[in-house]
Amino acid sequence: MGRNLFSVPIFFIVFRETLEAAIIVSVLLGLAEQIVYDHGRISPTTNISDETSSAEAPSSEDVAIQRKRLIRKLRLQVEAE
Repeated sequence: MGRNLFSVPIFFIVFRETLEAAIIVSVLLGLAEQIVYDHGRISPTTNISDETSSAEAPSSEDVAIQRKRLIRKLRLQVEAE
């Protein structure tokens, strides 16, 4: 009457593939953050409100907000793939 629904070889195959996918996603997310913080220099005129002129440099808070938004967008893009 009782069925053996658990297969050890299939479990290990699925477990291995899940670990591989988790490693790939975590590496991509880390790379995205590293690119934003190390090489992703944001120009002073990018997404700044109309209150400030383009000659003024953005404050560090504006740059931090822009970086957080960019990282959020990159995370969504990586997770969507």
